[in-house]
Amino acid sequence: MKKDAITDAALRLFANQGYEGTSMQQIADAIGIQKPTLYSHFKSKLEIYTAIVNTQTVLYKEKVFAHMEDYKNEPPRTILKYLFINTIEYSLKKEIILFWKQAFLQAAANENSESYKITKRMMREIGLCAENVLTGILNEGSKYKNDKVQSIMIRFMVIIQGFLDWMLAYMDSGDDILKRASEIWDVLSKHLFD
Repeated sequence: MKKDAITDAALRLFANQGYEGTSMQQIADAIGIQKPTLYSHFKSKLEIYTAIVNTQTVLYKEKVFAHMEDYKNEPPRTILKYLFINTIEYSLKKEIILFWKQAFLQAAANENSESYKITKRMMREIGLCAENVLTGILNEGSKYKNDKVQSIMIRFMVIIQGFLDWMLAYMDSGDDILKRASEIWDVLSKHLFD
């Protein structure tokens, strides 16, 4: 049994039931193994969760931030569209959106848990990447003051969150998600810099 099969099954369970609502027995059952076999690969549910968070953080950063150098001479709206579309592309699997939603919601509900600490570390890591990129883009040539940069960043994150929520509702409709993301970006981004 490979660790990838375990983390894939656990991701689906965490996405649907949350970290607290998922047991090691359920993970073992999902891939058809006994619990002792599961424990031979991972010492705990937290270790599985940590592996998933680490892997997804790397995948997200690779997808969203990997080619930023190619966009360094583009205007801020073009760069932000690139970041938006790539965030949506990373999130094209429903279980990925649900996993992160569960992680954030449960983290907020139980700030003393180890899963919260892991989720918070990941949120900080991705948040710092996004903040550095966005601040660099928006401060280029000092066109925007710091308070305006913060306002644009918040609006940008709200657009992403709103679209991810829309995706959950319409993902199975046959709609071309990336085309729709591009259209919505073109409409909503007009007000991003107001």
